[in-house]
Amino acid sequence: PGLEAWKQQQILLAALTLPRAENESIDAYAERVIQDSKQQSQEARDLGTEIHAQVQGAFEGGADNDYSRSVKQLLDQAYGKQTWMSERSFAHRQGFGGKVDLYCNVAVVDIKTKAFGPGDDPQGFDEHLMQLAAYRSGLIGIVTASAKCANLFVSTTHPIVSLYEWTEEDLIRGWKMFESLLRFWQAKNNYQ
Repeated sequence: PGLEAWKQQQILLAALTLPRAENESIDAYAERVIQDSKQQSQEARDLGTEIHAQVQGAFEGGADNDYSRSVKQLLDQAYGKQTWMSERSFAHRQGFGGKVDLYCNVAVVDIKTKAFGPGDDPQGFDEHLMQLAAYRSGLIGIVTASAKCANLFVSTTHPIVSLYEWTEEDLIRGWKMFESLLRFWQAKNNYQ
């Protein structure tokens, strides 16, 4: 829901900031607005990918940077000094897999980039919750069954990070939602 709302906002902003050319048809103007909003979306994706790569690189032995230092400091505050693993893939016996951004014995963390400022408090969405519940299940045996799960938001507009930790009650609900969608997908696709 948040991503779709953001995309709609980009289209609206493009329409409000792009002047309509003289003698430009409404269809041509609408197409230009859509193309402008797509360019903004691509630039945001590229920035998110770059930030993610910088954080990942630092956790994999590369040089620390402003993003990774902020992330490490916040994780240390939340979970104490831990040995963090980055970008681990897994395959689950129920027929799904994934690649986890960061995990340690006591926590599973998914990094999200987002435009937010010092007074903002980014919140997770159900899609984030289901993803983390599935990741935790996929890492059972590597992380504790009661490992905390959190979305770590890195701001694309300010040098700040924010942690949104899900409750155990949330994670149980997220796992139920994920399992329901997994069963639906498997039935729809005749997956055995």
